[in-house]
Amino acid sequence: MSLSDRLVMLPEMAGALQRSEDWVRRHWLRLHQEHGMPRKCSVGWQWPRKAMEAWLDAGGITTTQEDETEDQPPPTSGGSSHLRLVANQNRDLAARYSGRVHA
Repeated sequence: MSLSDRLVMLPEMAGALQRSEDWVRRHWLRLHQEHGMPRKCSVGWQWPRKAMEAWLDAGGITTTQEDETEDQPPPTSGGSSHLRLVANQNRDLAARYSGRVHA
């Protein structure tokens, strides 16, 4: 039995989870802690094959709205309180740095 028969590498893992490799890199620890995914090997981006197959057969993770929206950037405006905060910061910066000449 070869080593690749015993380990699941990152590209195969991402395909099994229907996610990108980057997503798996960012979320593997949360998957381990919250969803019971087997821990990866300490030497790289690989997991024990038998443990991963058992975890996936038991249900693995399911796509939720939270999973889909988590990687989206936060909104740039937060309503009137956000706009007031930005306006106050702009005013304070202008007062602090007014009259300075850029080199």
